[in-house]
Amino acid sequence: MIALVLIEIAVFGVFLASDLISKHFVMPFLESNGGSYVLIDKVLTLTPAYNTGAGFSMLSGKTGWLIAITVIGLVLLLGFTVYAHLKLNTKKKSTRFLLVVLMMMLAGGVGNLVDRIAFGYVRDFIDYTVVETLFHKSFAICNVADVWLTVGMVLLIIYIVFFWKDCNSVETSAPVADTYQVATAERLLAVDKEREIDPAQVVFKEENREEREEPLAEATKENDQEAEATENPTDGDKQE
Repeated sequence: MIALVLIEIAVFGVFLASDLISKHFVMPFLESNGGSYVLIDKVLTLTPAYNTGAGFSMLSGKTGWLIAITVIGLVLLLGFTVYAHLKLNTKKKSTRFLLVVLMMMLAGGVGNLVDRIAFGYVRDFIDYTVVETLFHKSFAICNVADVWLTVGMVLLIIYIVFFWKDCNSVETSAPVADTYQVATAERLLAVDKEREIDPAQVVFKEENREEREEPLAEATKENDQEAEATENPTDGDKQE
């Protein structure tokens, strides 16, 4: 358990570092090179942007609200992580996949939270110009943290749809096994009870034995008296 938690912390650190380090180096680079850098023509461009809102500039300027919402979301993700450790089988690959996804989303949330607390805005620079090329509409500029959040959400949905039932079946198998063990124990107890001697039957047998022994005892007593009479003759018999 401890080793798994340490691995999760390391994974979280890698995801978070990738976001913060990319912002730290890419933003100054873009500002010193004319503000834009084409990586793949008409597909992907690095363009600096300072977002005071959420995705697609929603809740722009509501930094306090965004911080509160982000904290609540992080607490829920952390609670889900604790639940996974306590209720799911962490030895299964699907559960470990879930934990990696949760670490990815936590890192994305913390990365943007750091920006909002430190600067009052989020530093964005990934511009998907392919959307404008194909659909002639501009798309939101994002950062690595947003990528982790988006990919993590998609993977979480995939996990819930395809693996959640399988993981829960592991948890319900234990009570089924317990029920089987209880039923087996009850059957064994019933067999033991059948083998036990009923006290009423014992009393009945004792009464029958006493009834059989009484005539035998009387006959034995009569035989003893006759034998005694034979060995010890009366005075009349002696005089004759």
